[in-house]
Amino acid sequence: MKRFSSSGYIDDMAAGNLCAAIGYGGDLNIAKTRAEEAANGVEIKVLTPKPAWACGWIPL
Repeated sequence: MKRFSSSGYIDDMAAGNLCAAIGYGGDLNIAKTRAEEAANGVEIKVLTPKPAWACGWIPL
């Protein structure tokens, strides 16, 4: 692991600087859209497990 961070990963993914990320669905789709618009050869696949999908935190 090179870096553990919760900021800046959208632009890093779109630029091809990351090979894997765990993040919010909206953020990952923004990165995918930015990479497509940049036409830089970066292909981002957003994978969401169907039975475990959640976007946010649930306080206990």
